[in-house]
Formats: sequence, structure tokens, C-alpha cells
Amino acid sequence: MAVPFRLEASTPASPASPAIQRHSFYAQLDRQVALLSREQQQLRNQLAFGAAGAALLALVWGLNASGYFISNDPKVPFVVGVVLSAIAAALVFFNLGGIFRLGWNDLKAGMLGLELSESLAIGLFLAATICNLAAARDGELQQSIAAVVMLCALFYPLERAFSFRLWQKLSGALGFRIEQLAGKFELLGIETGKNLPPKTAGAEALREGDLIKLPIGSLVPCDGIVVRGSALVAERKYGGASYLSLKNRGSELFAGSKISRGELMIKVTVPLSESEIAPFRQRLDSLVAEATSDTGKSELIQKSAVLMLWFIAACIFVSKLQSGASAAAALYTAGALLAAVPLLRLLDLRAVSAALAHSLLFLEGLCYRALEIPEKIAALKSFFIDSPQHLSSQKLLGFEVLDDRFDQTRLRALLGALFAAADTEAFRAMGRELAPSEKDYEVFEISEYNAYAGRGIAATVSGAELSVGDEDFMLERGVYLQTSEVQKELPGEYVIFVALGLEIVGRVRFARSDFSGLTDLVSRLRRLRIKPFAISAKNVVNFDAIGKQLGLELVDVVAGLSLSTYKEKLEAQKPAGLLLGVASPAELKAAASVSWQRFDELKYDLDSADVTICSASPAASARGISMARRLGWLNRGGLFATAALGVAVCALVWGGLIGAEVALLLGLLGSLTAALPALYFLKEARL
Repeated sequence: MAVPFRLEASTPASPASPAIQRHSFYAQLDRQVALLSREQQQLRNQLAFGAAGAALLALVWGLNASGYFISNDPKVPFVVGVVLSAIAAALVFFNLGGIFRLGWNDLKAGMLGLELSESLAIGLFLAATICNLAAARDGELQQSIAAVVMLCALFYPLERAFSFRLWQKLSGALGFRIEQLAGKFELLGIETGKNLPPKTAGAEALREGDLIKLPIGSLVPCDGIVVRGSALVAERKYGGASYLSLKNRGSELFAGSKISRGELMIKVTVPLSESEIAPFRQRLDSLVAEATSDTGKSELIQKSAVLMLWFIAACIFVSKLQSGASAAAALYTAGALLAAVPLLRLLDLRAVSAALAHSLLFLEGLCYRALEIPEKIAALKSFFIDSPQHLSSQKLLGFEVLDDRFDQTRLRALLGALFAAADTEAFRAMGRELAPSEKDYEVFEISEYNAYAGRGIAATVSGAELSVGDEDFMLERGVYLQTSEVQKELPGEYVIFVALGLEIVGRVRFARSDFSGLTDLVSRLRRLRIKPFAISAKNVVNFDAIGKQLGLELVDVVAGLSLSTYKEKLEAQKPAGLLLGVASPAELKAAASVSWQRFDELKYDLDSADVTICSASPAASARGISMARRLGWLNRGGLFATAALGVAVCALVWGGLIGAEVALLLGLLGSLTAALPALYFLKEARL
């Protein structure tokens, strides 16, 4: 069901107690550090797999050296190789399932490209293993079996080679957050009536009764009382949501708040002591030390494996040349090189993998940037800020409230405040025209807060508060003030529909003589991989023709655009494109039958649910989720197809139907099945 939007009277939310405020901040820190610890444990588990593989390698190498496996029976290398490959494939299968589930939490943002490159690496390893296995006959057992086992040993340390770098980056970001809160402030001294010279001190040096100066943009390092100045302060409710309140002499401030506008002098009442920050610093230092140690072990395993791989390749190459089989030597060397391709990531070419990851940023559903403020108000600002020349002949024709349940003055004030917050004077002028009374938008701030699962906005305008993205009630109460697609409604006019959730409650009409603005907006959306579609009301003149001219999909809605008909049409037609204005999670669920889970649970099962992140482009999010699900199955299917092909080739070799050279060629061709996920990714990302 859609969540009704309410504009309530000016009753500022009562601030939480200092204990709750402080608990909220430290709870978030503790939660993030705990997740970092879990990531570190996963890295340690992968290293254990690598160590086990290395031990197996040493065992089989020793058995080969002693001649234990030398046998005239071709079943011996066949059975050994198939068993080892099957074990490796099974482990990779289950591990990939974990990779794609873990890839959705906020500690893994932007990692999908790296995981794809690693899955391709695993597929290439498996293909090279099959190549060696297919040719493992007679006197070549030592080299072939050693290569098979060594490749199995390389799966796991390589798979996690880059996770540590991401973990280290996140750890550094968390440490910076702590340092930012415990940064340097202008300490004015104890409130004793004497004018003491100011000095700079860290938050850990603050004591009860100290006076500190907080300029605009600074974080409040402690609880305190305002003794001088006036400012708008973004405070946090319990659970992470932020709201603005005006602070002046006598007002209370709490640790973790941010000075959004103005300057304050406060007297410390509850200092944020070093003893409270120290446990987090100690845990971070411990995690960094452990990760550094584990990474050193991982790199040692990798370097040893690289040397062993090239040693085996050289031995095979030399032995083949000595026997005069130059063609077979070339094929063996090609197989070894194919297996070594992922090892190039240990060189400076690792930047290629990073670039692959960043290329996914346009898929908003694949990372939590989708909840950032610029994306939330882009629908309202894009048409005017990105192309300010559109304002030259733009004239406000009127503002209409389509639902009498909403107070026109306050709704105009909210919309006018958003306009007034823009970067261009022309845009601000339109805001003043919408909200003629300056007081209607003067006390307005879009305050950004970084909740655990993403970002949100909170706006307060002279008697009405709009809070978006409350962490605890995001799905139940989330309402986003945005506009629909800028549309041509009447000859010479543009209209922006103001949508609150599923319900279009107002529209702003502007004069315009041509379609250039709309064309530019549509082209910008398409460059962002967002597919816009249009709403057509039956009383709109020539709108169908305009929409078709722009190549938009049309969704017919009866005149009046009421909530029930609007929702029914969307549910019936399920358009695949984007309608700006349908933006809150609860409304999206009702409109597009999206299966939602709470963000803070961080349990995304790609096999059973379509999890879409709320953004200004639900189409891009849904497309990203669909793509990721297909990638997961392609990864698994590709690996098993490669393994099945390998078994078939081995059976043909064993039966004497094909020779070793043909088997190697088939194995190399079979590696394409393992490369399918990467090829699909390149196609979808349009790199």
C-alpha cells in the first residue's frame, strides 16, 4: 500500500537524550567495525584454503618425484585429475555463491567488477587444468599431475588477492571518520569571565566547562550548551535520521551533530573523551595488523605459485622440444600461459580490474551511491541547472495543488525551497516566485546524513518538515519529494508534476515555445542508461505525438491523475522505464511489484528475490539486479560446462578416439564457457 504523505504543523522533533545521541553514533561505529572484522575472518578462511591447496601440492609433488604415480594404467592420471578438478569446481561453485551474496552489502560497493575478473580467472584456471588433464598420459604424468594439483592450490589465495585492499580502504575511511569527530577545535578556555587567548586543541583534550568555537561545517565533538551565536544544526535521531533545528543561546548540542549554517560558541557539558574513542582505534589497529600479516602470507603463496607454474611450463616446453614435438610444445605452453593470465593481476595491470569495477557505477542498483542527495533531487534540478539556457524564455505560469488534502501554501513553500537551494540565480528566482514570502524558504536546509545503509535528506521549511531516509523506518515512511518527467502538456507550456510517492499532488507549469529542453533532458537520461517513459493524460493536447517523437513509452492515465488510477495503470502495464517521482521504497513496491528487504539486514539472496535499491532511477536499479542474477548463474553454469567438457574430452582421449593435441585445442576452446560471465558483463556495461 502507498504511504500517505503528511505535512505536519511546525512542531520540531524533540531531541533524543545525550545518552541516546551518543549511543547512536557509537553503535554505528561498532557495527561497521564488526563488519570489518567479519571481512577479515573471511580473508583468513580463504588463506586457509590456499594453505591446504599448497600442502596437497607438496604431497603430490613428492609422490610424483618418488615415482609412486608412475603407472602404465592410463586410468590413474585420469581418475586423479578428474577428482581434483571436481573438488576444485565444487569449492568454486559454493564460494561464488557467497561472493555474489556478500557483494551487495555496503562494504562491497563497487566490488562487482573485481569479483567478475576473479571469476574469469577461476574459469581460466579450470580450463587450463582440463587441458593438462586431457593430455596426461604415459611418461608425462609427473608434469601433468603436478600442474593439475598446483592449479587447484592457486584458486583460493588468488581469489582474495584484492579483497584486502578494499578492506584496508574502508578501515581507513572509518578511521578518518573517528579522526574527523576528534579533530582540532578552537579552544577558548574555561568560562571564568577572563578573556583567554584562543588555542587549538583536539577533542580528547576537552574538559567539562571548556568553551569551544564551532564554525560552519564542523562536527560537534561533545555535548554542550550554546553560549553565543545562532546556527542551523543537523542533529541525528536515534537510528541515524537527521533533522535540522535552530540553535541559539541556551540550546543543547549533542556529539555528532553538524553545523549546517552559522557559527556557535558552546560550553562543554559531556566531553567526548579519548577513553571512548580508544577502543575503536585499538580494534582498527588490531584488524590492520592481522590483515597485514595475512596479506603477507597470501602474497608469499602467490609468488611461490607463480614460480612453480612457470617452472612447470618451462619443463614441459623443454621436454617437448627434446622429443621433436614442437606443435605439442606450443600447445602445452599456451595452456600454461592461459592458466597464468590471472597472475598478471599481481603486476601493475591490477589497475585494469579496478577500472572494470568503476565502470559499473552507472548501475545504481549495484552500489549504495543511489541514495546520495544529488540523485534524490536531480529530477527537480536537472532540467534547470544542467541547461540553464532553458530559463531564458521560461516563465512561471502557475502552481496547482491537485489534491485538496494538501495545504497549498506549505506545498509551495517546500517546492520553492528546493528551487531556492539551487546554484543558479535564475533557479533561485523561480523559487522566490513560487514562495513569494521569503520566510517560507529562508529557514531551509537540505541536510545530508550518512545512515548505515545509505544516504538521505531532511528538509524543514517554515512549518512543515519532510524527512527522507530514516534508517529505522525507511521502508514504512519513506517519502521523496521529486518531479515526474518534464512533459509537454499544452501548446507553449511545460509541466512538472510534483509526486509524493505514488501520488501526484501538484504541478508547476512553465511557458516554452519549443521542445528543445525536453529533448535535452531525455538525451541526458539515456546517456545515464536510464530509460524514461511518459505519462499521457487523456485531456492533454498533442502529448502522445510529442512522446512518440522523443521515442518515449507512453502510459495512459485518465484525467485527474488520482492515486488509485495512477497506481492501477502502473500495476497493470508495469513499464520498464523510469518515472521520476515514484521514488520511495514503499511506493515502488506497490507500483512495480518489487520484492523489498530491509536495508539494515544486509541479507540479499539473489536466487530468491529481486532486491532493488531506492534511487532516482528504479529502471537502472532493476536492470542492474537482473544483470547480477544472470551473472551469478552464468558464472556457475560456465564453470560446470567447462568441467563437463573436460570430462568428455578426457573420456575421448582415454578411449583413443582423439589425440592429445586435439584434446588440448578442445580444452582451450572450452575455456570460452568459463569466460561467458566476463563477456556478458562487457556487453552489458558497454565498455
